[in-house]
Amino acid sequence: FDAQTFLESFIAHGTVLQLIDNLGAELSGSKQRTFTVTGPYGSGKSSLALYLSCLLSNDAIVRNRAISTISNSLGSRDRFTKNFICERGWLVVKHLCALNSPAQGIVESVSQAVNLSIQSDQLNDAECLLEIKAALSVASAKYDGVLIIVDELGKALDFLSGAGRDLHFLQSLADLAQEFNNVVVIGFLHQSFAAYAKGRDARTQNEWGKVQGRYKDFSFNPSIEESLYLVSQSFQVEPQLKSHLIQQAAATLDSVL
Repeated sequence: FDAQTFLESFIAHGTVLQLIDNLGAELSGSKQRTFTVTGPYGSGKSSLALYLSCLLSNDAIVRNRAISTISNSLGSRDRFTKNFICERGWLVVKHLCALNSPAQGIVESVSQAVNLSIQSDQLNDAECLLEIKAALSVASAKYDGVLIIVDELGKALDFLSGAGRDLHFLQSLADLAQEFNNVVVIGFLHQSFAAYAKGRDARTQNEWGKVQGRYKDFSFNPSIEESLYLVSQSFQVEPQLKSHLIQQAAATLDSVL
């Protein structure tokens, strides 16, 4: 992942800045440390995850470049620097879920981030939580904080639902994060937890909904106007053509008026 190249093309539109504002307000004003971001396919959730990883990077050059892309016209940049402590930077753990056990996958990603070698396939869920806690204890003292990004969380939920399993691990992970003041877990998915259990009985769906209650949810669905703006910014127009089009548009308006 080339952060500098990503930041050159990324546009922090209003929906992105609003979500970051809301996240920062939660971190600075409450003890909530686990979240989900829910939005439709193609809405830009994975790009948002990468942007957050840049904003909190322990590479000062990347971090400062990312922060400079936040528009401060409405005070968003000032609120970000106030809500997120970024002196040494955060350890960002990126985990991409697949159709397998989220416990074993997440413990492996966390362990790799702190340079620990682990045989996750030999561990049960409880043992995975113990390993995650040990790794977070070290990392949270070394960095300003630890951000665990769980992308495509829906795939893990699909796996658990199909295997007839419960969400005890995700519930315990939320409880574990609350033990630290500077550990944040954010899962990215397309629908609610309960929706992934639609093939299960009503009691199970209700239980899954209760587990999601441990994760404060942020809706992420950019407006049509924002989408059109992003598309427009992907085109590069030659200066001469741009000038000609502006003049032509002005002339058309003059003829009408």
